[in-house]
Formats: sequence, C-alpha cells, structure tokens
Amino acid sequence: MANGKPQWVKEGGGGEKVFWTGYSWDCFWGGWSPEAQVDTPVPPLAGYNKDRGGCDIKVRYQRVTDGGEAAPEEPGSANGRYPELAGEWRPTRQGQWTRPHQARDRRTVERWDADGRCQYQTEHDIGVIVVVSRMGDEYRCRGESGGARDAPQLIMRTNADGTHSWDLGAWGVEHWARAEDVSASSGSGKFSFARLFGWAGGGSGAAPVASL
Repeated sequence: MANGKPQWVKEGGGGEKVFWTGYSWDCFWGGWSPEAQVDTPVPPLAGYNKDRGGCDIKVRYQRVTDGGEAAPEEPGSANGRYPELAGEWRPTRQGQWTRPHQARDRRTVERWDADGRCQYQTEHDIGVIVVVSRMGDEYRCRGESGGARDAPQLIMRTNADGTHSWDLGAWGVEHWARAEDVSASSGSGKFSFARLFGWAGGGSGAAPVASL
C-alpha cells in the first residue's frame, strides 16, 4: 500500500513501481515518470500524460491466480463470438456526442476482447461492459462494473464505415472508431506490470498490463 491505495513494486530491487502519490498514479521506473492525474481505486487504463516524455502508456487488466501468476487465457478467447469488436477504440465524430467534452478527453477509451467484453475508461469512470446478444448490426449489452451498471440502456450499433455508435437512452449517444483509424499509435513496445514489477502487491485479483 502507498498513500492508502495498492502499489506494484518490482521484486528484487531496482526501485521500479506504480503507486498512488496522493494526487496521481505514478509509473516510477527511471528517466521519465509518467503520471495519470485521476483519482481511481487502481491504475487507470490511460491518461498518463504528465511527465510522459516520449511514453504512451496504456493499461489492461489480466486476472491472476492465488499464487500471483497470470491466469491462462480462457479457451476460445482469441477467436471468440465477437472477433469483429476486438481491439482498442477511441471517440470519433466528437461534436456529435451528447457529452462532447468526454469524447475530447484523452483518457476516454474502449478495449474490447473477442468474447464481447469491454474495459472502458472515461474522465471520471472505469468499468466493464459485456455483450449479451447480437441481432444483425445491433449488440445489446449490460454493464458489469462502473457507471455502465446504471445506464438506462446499452445498445451498440455498427456502422457501414466500420465505426460503432452507442444508444444510451436518456444518457444520449456516443460514436467510436478503431484507434488506428483515429490516430497513429506512438507506442513502441509492451511490458507487463506483473512481470516488470514482480507482482508484489495489488491484491485486487488482477494484474495491470501496460503498453509503452
């Protein structure tokens, strides 16, 4: 724990760690020390923009076993029921969002797997959405965690141009495109907090895995 929240520290020394400073999540590893200035229970999926240098850090979570090892992928996860959704998505047509300020926030992201499970982040929220059923180009979903659990409805429709749009009922609409179609990625490699930091700490049952 650090400042009241879990931290991840590399086992065997070296000093590398990810910790809550009291006002931000800090990726301390020498050189630049990227920080995400958002108050969340665990490190956010994106938004590590302060003191970032040339880094572009993105986080995903992977379930771990009781022994601290990364759990094996579930059968069929690479070729699941919804492979067309798999990947990272970013806001598009931002001016047409019901909440355009949220679309313009750099932290706003969706990360889908091929089984129809989405880890999302917005300015003030992190959660999970899953597909319940599909009929044609319409996906009916439910929120498993985060603010999505309270959404009036979660209906996603794919568009002819490869984007998808959310109909959130009284909450309005959102429009998303694949990240590579929104802007070229500036990431140049990947590392796992669980490996890099030896998975010493956390205790949440999931190890964050980041791209740098």
